[in-house]
Amino acid sequence: MAYINNESADNTVFQNRLIGLMKEQGISGASNLAHKLKEKHFLSQMKESSIEKTIQRHLRFESTDKESLSDTLHAPHIKAYCEFFNCSTDYLLGKTDVRSKDIEIRQICDRLGLTEAAVNAIIKMTGEETAISKVRMLPEESRAILSNILTADKFKDFIENIKQLDETYEKTEENNIWVELEKQIGKKRLSTAIEWSNKLESTYSGPDPSQEILDDVTLFNEVLDEGYEIHRKNEYDRKVYKFELHEIYSLIINEMYP
Repeated sequence: MAYINNESADNTVFQNRLIGLMKEQGISGASNLAHKLKEKHFLSQMKESSIEKTIQRHLRFESTDKESLSDTLHAPHIKAYCEFFNCSTDYLLGKTDVRSKDIEIRQICDRLGLTEAAVNAIIKMTGEETAISKVRMLPEESRAILSNILTADKFKDFIENIKQLDETYEKTEENNIWVELEKQIGKKRLSTAIEWSNKLESTYSGPDPSQEILDDVTLFNEVLDEGYEIHRKNEYDRKVYKFELHEIYSLIINEMYP
């Protein structure tokens, strides 16, 4: 009985995740993975050659194949993969981005929208055995500090400023103006304009370029100046937001420890 069917999972995601998990552990191919699964007794009832053949089909499956992926993907294979790579079935089948098999971690991630790494970091900081031992911090102390930070009046401002800082790195106006210029005059004319712009900046005594080239050089230089201004503004905004973040951080500390 097939474990999944073509409608219940994204086959491409399954393949990519299986390949990604193999790469993480330095497993180079189906033969290597089959040997390790057999060695760990995850598919002890099957011959290693048979395991390898099945893995090869999983890794090389194409949508044009006569045999569907669901015809080869059965419960023992999925279970073996998940046990070996320590991931959930839903992660391997592309139903979630949370790798952990712990359903509570997945529920926290889904509820809060935090990454699995972030949730694990919080759990580690506040756990009974994993609280910050470097400063001999007890779990309840770590939890109290984290709670105070998250509930501080200025913490929301801190997050808002980080968002604004992020946006200065994500802005694409500088790239967009070059894309628009390329659409306007084409790659070949833009390349020629760049070449002539460099020539005309130095001492040039050759024949004059055509009027079209001169016009393109003018457009190119205007975009160059505009891009420089955008870059300068982004640099200034970043400095402002970073300064404000320092100020807000100080306010949070003063609020917690007046």
